[in-house]
Amino acid sequence: MAYVTLKGVSKSFGDTKVIKNLDLSLKKREFVVVVGPSGCGKTTLLRMIAGLEEITDGDILFDDCSMAYSTPSDRNVSMMFQNFPLFPQKTVYENIIFSLQAERVDEYDVFDRVAKAVDMLGLEKLLDRNPGRLSGGERQRVALARAIVRKPSIFLFDEPLSNLDPLTRDSMREVIKKMRHGTDAPFLYVTHDLAEAMSLADRVLVLHEAVIQQDASPQLLYAMPRNRFIASFVGGHGMNFIPACVTEKDGACLLSLPNGKTTLLKSPNISDRNLHSGGEREVMVGIQASDLVAAYPGPGVVPQPYIEIEAIAEKEIQTNAGILLQAMIGEVPVTTAMHIAPPTPGSTVRLYAQESRLHLFDKETGLNLAWKGEDSV
Repeated sequence: MAYVTLKGVSKSFGDTKVIKNLDLSLKKREFVVVVGPSGCGKTTLLRMIAGLEEITDGDILFDDCSMAYSTPSDRNVSMMFQNFPLFPQKTVYENIIFSLQAERVDEYDVFDRVAKAVDMLGLEKLLDRNPGRLSGGERQRVALARAIVRKPSIFLFDEPLSNLDPLTRDSMREVIKKMRHGTDAPFLYVTHDLAEAMSLADRVLVLHEAVIQQDASPQLLYAMPRNRFIASFVGGHGMNFIPACVTEKDGACLLSLPNGKTTLLKSPNISDRNLHSGGEREVMVGIQASDLVAAYPGPGVVPQPYIEIEAIAEKEIQTNAGILLQAMIGEVPVTTAMHIAPPTPGSTVRLYAQESRLHLFDKETGLNLAWKGEDSV
């Protein structure tokens, strides 16, 4: 049974629709991460669930009880923001128990809840300190403890780690993972950090143009993006898009690339789906930079079956992941991994990509030709 359910929820600011007819169910202990470009409505979604923003239409249910027009105090929600204010004049312990005192929770229950939260988050040696004597990561753990002790119906996180340094952020992800033990409440987490989303989430919601573009596991989101926007958003700057044409003839599927080369596709996940018999379709081929390799084909380098593309080398690009090559396929710029010595700019190189790693998107609609639904593999 879903703990929190949104049914046809919409939100408008004047004539601007921020959320359109959104349906969402969150089960107990489920960790759902919301990603999307700035201004797509991620924070508004959290605020509507928390009761900080009125919905325009639809319903919000907690355990089958409508909360759409309940006050924030009646919803029993723990929400953590990008900035996590603590009372500077109070100790860590006093900050943690503040909400419990306001709710007049029994003293013995308070002690039990705090003891469990402190042990989980490693705050035993910090209880007598004031927030001014804590690091950013320590203050964040105090804010998490304050959220845990409330035993909320749902945890809402609005980019809680974005102000922390990378090392502290990594350690705090592990802390947040631990929070899932000992609670039945679901987690709804907003972030711009895709690595964070993929490491934490059971499901990822991609929000864009006021609607959920895809709701899927992290693995499925990478393996089968529903449309070109999702592929570009999840793939980031490493995703290449190459215009091409797909033709089906006598049961065979041919891919024509901008350099004039035609390749017979053999992977069933591409050639057997969504192509009309005898039809021709303009597509955009999506390939991650890590899957498009400048290499000499051989065992362990380019698994079969693969496609071969001729390109003109331009320049090397130094990244955290290593050295990439920028090249041109016709007039289309691409970024590719290198398994050869850096080529001379202007020279011809051969690029290889495993067929099963290609994504074919309809040029007009942007839809993935192989996508049949959220259970596609």
